[in-house]
Amino acid sequence: MSEQSILAMDFRRAYNTALPLSVLVMQLKPSRELAASSEVTTAYGDAVKAVTRKLHAEDTLYHFAPGVFGVLFSPPQCPPQPPVAS
Repeated sequence: MSEQSILAMDFRRAYNTALPLSVLVMQLKPSRELAASSEVTTAYGDAVKAVTRKLHAEDTLYHFAPGVFGVLFSPPQCPPQPPVAS
């Protein structure tokens, strides 16, 4: 299944269940000190690994373009709770 179809499916699921859909898009800009494209690719990979360590198993990571990544956060498993104090 392609990334586009998975993203569309997640959007429809959130829309039909009226659950929030949270998306974070990150654009990475390589340092000028990284001359070779292989160094830039390695830096992108390291950044993505750091992000994936913080994600839940249900979250989805997308690669949109070189240096542009997105995270689709899974909806909360329990309903929102009212504030404790106002």
